Amino acid sequence: MFLRIEIERMRVQIRRQRFDIQNRAGISTTASEELLMRMQNKTDELSAERDRQVGEARVTTSGLTR
Repeated sequence: MFLRIEIERMRVQIRRQRFDIQNRAGISTTASEELLMRMQNKTDELSAERDRQVGEARVTTSGLTR
């Protein structure tokens, strides 16, 4: 659950910052785009970790007898 919340928080933050960069003068586009790229990469890593954990949980629970 924590990863899902953190991923959504980061996605919102990236959208806000991208909007700010596009609409405000005086911000170095190259540096800001690099920052956004790093943030997006971190979000992708968290998504992969979440998917891995979900897959492990399915394997663990699929072996249970009902």
